[in-house]
Amino acid sequence: MDRSEILELLLDHYHNPRNKEETPDASATWHGGVPGCGDVITAYLTIADNRVQRATFTGEGCTISQAAASLLSEQLVGQSVDAVAELNQAVIVEMLGQDLVQTRPRCATLGLDAFRAAAQEFLRHQRLNALTGGQG
Repeated sequence: MDRSEILELLLDHYHNPRNKEETPDASATWHGGVPGCGDVITAYLTIADNRVQRATFTGEGCTISQAAASLLSEQLVGQSVDAVAELNQAVIVEMLGQDLVQTRPRCATLGLDAFRAAAQEFLRHQRLNALTGGQG
């Protein structure tokens, strides 16, 4: 995609976000923010059979942070929790391009950081429950 196509995609996801809703019964939730600029995102993952069944988010902030979370929420469905927990900045670079990510890295990766942290927290709880026989 060229720069104008990426910007068009970002604006579409900002003005018409996908999966932007609270999910009270989510399997994992994580709240993240970018200090100093006011961008915040709460990521919700609904997980069954170690796979993401649903990825939603709530939040507010700049076009890049909110659109990137919307784009990412579509890509996470069907992935294993382990894969989501291991995601890195490359997935955002692939979606948005290196130039945009380098210009606004914190905004571009806020959703990624929140979804990844939610997956990692889910896995921590799973391991704790396995160690304690579900008493953790």
